[in-house]
Amino acid sequence: MLLITVVEAKAQCRIEPEMTDEDALLTGLIEAAISHIQSDINKPLVAAGEEGQPLTPALKLAALLLIGHWYTNREAVVTGTIATTLPLAYDSLIHPYRDIVVG
Repeated sequence: MLLITVVEAKAQCRIEPEMTDEDALLTGLIEAAISHIQSDINKPLVAAGEEGQPLTPALKLAALLLIGHWYTNREAVVTGTIATTLPLAYDSLIHPYRDIVVG
């Protein structure tokens, strides 16, 4: 079960709901975003009522930001532009949920 629906990912990526050409790609991006966040916070993300870290609105927004970024930037390198991290974006959203592992 996906913690974020393809419809939600489409809205983030500004794709019309009836367009299905990108559904497989979006499903992969959803899975990758959830996996990435789980790795960053060192705990599993789960649906409400299950054992683990529930997908809070902040964590869901962080996942949607990743999905939108990866959808727009499909290559590992961007040329001809200056990239910058947006303040109060992904890192700020997941920071309160991080479990720091020492040693």
